[in-house]
Amino acid sequence: MHPYLRLSSLVLGAILLCPALARADETQKQPLANGWVVEIKTQGEELDCFVCDSSRVTLLKNGKQMARQDFGEGKVELVRFADGKYSKDLTATGVDSIILSHFSGGAHCCFDFSIYTLGKTAQKIADVDAADFGDIFPQDVIDLDNNGTFEIQVLDDVFTYWKVSFAESPAPLVVWEYQNGRYRPSAKLMKKAWTDKKALWQQAAELNAALKVLQTKGFDIQQWRTFDLISSDDKHTLPPALWEVMADLLYAGNTELAVAFLDKAWYQGLKGKSLFLKEFKKQLLSSQYSGVVKKLNPGFF
Repeated sequence: MHPYLRLSSLVLGAILLCPALARADETQKQPLANGWVVEIKTQGEELDCFVCDSSRVTLLKNGKQMARQDFGEGKVELVRFADGKYSKDLTATGVDSIILSHFSGGAHCCFDFSIYTLGKTAQKIADVDAADFGDIFPQDVIDLDNNGTFEIQVLDDVFTYWKVSFAESPAPLVVWEYQNGRYRPSAKLMKKAWTDKKALWQQAAELNAALKVLQTKGFDIQQWRTFDLISSDDKHTLPPALWEVMADLLYAGNTELAVAFLDKAWYQGLKGKSLFLKEFKKQLLSSQYSGVVKKLNPGFF
């Protein structure tokens, strides 16, 4: 599973243990540089939990409202960067930016976040629907290419609950780059060579052995295709590592390696490889990042 994957057992546990809800209308104000203040107002039902009826953020400069965003149900937080500050020049323009992270209050879904620059006015430069894996941590905001602008790393939830549980669901990494006044997914910064091929082929060999065992148990690809969620001990369950590795390879632009990995990992005596690949591609194309993945892997689809 990708090292950036944040499992949500703590969130789920907090919700299950949440005491009886009470009114909790609250306004928080965070002063920033150059006269800016971020005001976060929550209204509704909340008591040491995650759910409230609505959240509204107002951006003020010298006491004057410059922008307002209503997030609806859930809770909004101002992201603190690695240096401990709440605003940072992310765009190398001499103007600080802020990131507002919104969590709707489910067991592990959903997250989205907005990025604003705070110059003479407040300008929104990104709206990101990050679904299950969108909580922003300091390590997610990083200058990958050392050009002075900071990239945002998020995870794609396209494979969440696809044939497996949430905990087993692969989540490939996506990089957002500041381009022409907005943050956008960046194929250029996602593309990278796969250096540890020895480990890759070792994992393929292990999967091949696992699929050989499935073949002896009577694995049926049609059964796998039919069910949305299959228990991990079901004889018709394919190991999620199969499409986890393929997705990681494709999101880094390693088309030929992804195809070669599947060829080596799939046990020759097990029927259904072509159908698996068809279903894998279909699921991949349902991603909000399918355009970037296609750009990284011309000819794969």
